[in-house]
Amino acid sequence: MRKLIATSALGLALLLAGAPAAGAARPPLDHTRALKSAEQAARTLARQDGRIAEWEIARGFRFTSTKWVFVWWAQLNDGRVCSAQLVTRYRNSKQRKVISYFRNEDCS
Repeated sequence: MRKLIATSALGLALLLAGAPAAGAARPPLDHTRALKSAEQAARTLARQDGRIAEWEIARGFRFTSTKWVFVWWAQLNDGRVCSAQLVTRYRNSKQRKVISYFRNEDCS
């Protein structure tokens, strides 16, 4: 009986201390939303960099429950091909805003 009372008191203390509820957790970042954000970032880069003749997002995989990594490549006007990883994730742990950025860019 003492163990039950102690366990109940501990659970009540954690609840009152502000432990986050399970319903308050962010949902996993779904593929559709991640791809939409990645395509927006790719369009923005192509618009800003006039050398890009055509670009494509080839495939993506879930890195974590809140982060997707896509393969991006671009054909430049001079014939070179550039590739990069296009990462899409939540902005931070408190928001549901999705951001995308390029990493490991390589042109050859």
